Formats: sequence, structure tokens, C-alpha cells
Amino acid sequence: MHGRLTVIIIALMHVLAVAFFALFLWIWLSTYQDIAEQKLVIYTQTGLRYLLLPLILPILHIMSIVGCNIRSSTKSGVMKRQGDLFVVAVVVLFALGWFLEVRYFSLLEKSEYQPCDNRSSGIRSVFITYTKDTSLCPM
Repeated sequence: MHGRLTVIIIALMHVLAVAFFALFLWIWLSTYQDIAEQKLVIYTQTGLRYLLLPLILPILHIMSIVGCNIRSSTKSGVMKRQGDLFVVAVVVLFALGWFLEVRYFSLLEKSEYQPCDNRSSGIRSVFITYTKDTSLCPM
């Protein structure tokens, strides 16, 4: 029973990680669609890169599976570097998230959208309204 519960918990964590990644893609694509449709007002938020953080769990799981398979083979030199590879993967994930968020906001600014002055802060992000005309900014 303990093993089955572990598998269910790991599967749910992977599903949750994929759901956060899907939310990241949905926000990105809906904003891109709003830009393509030339909408006058676009509501967005900072902190999109944090939606990629749950992907650390599947990366760790995949690396542990690969480590177990390599351990059974004769190539034991890779096992010594498994922790280093995980750290590199996490740093690449952080850098990718930061790069995609910077690209996201530069896409808005290249499309001649301007941020409004009113910003509201949440726990992990700041909500920003972008407009083509600053007179449309909410008060």
C-alpha cells in the first residue's frame, strides 16, 4: 500500500507541474493573441517565470531514473556528476524562465503597448495593465 501511495503522489505532482507549465503557455499565447487582435487593453502580471518552478520535480525524477539505469551499467563516472547536472538543469530552468518573461514584456512594448501607472501587488507578482492609449488606463 505504501508503494502505491508514493506512485500516486508522484504522479499527481507531475500532473501539477505540467498544469503550471500549461498555464504559463496559456498566458503567453493569450497575450500574443491579444496583441495580434490589436486589443486596446491587455492585463498581465510579472512573475510568470515562477510557473516554471514546479518543473524541477519531473527533472529530479527523470534524473533519478536515469541514475538508477546508469548505476546498473558500467559507466559509474556519470553518477558522480548527477548532482552537478541537476544544479545545471535548475539554473537553466531559472534562466529560461527569466528570459521568457523578459521576452514577454519586450513583445508588449515592441507592439507599442505602454504600462499604466496603477499596479497592484500580489504575493508572487505585480499586476500590470498595458494599453495602446494611456487614456484607457483604469484609475
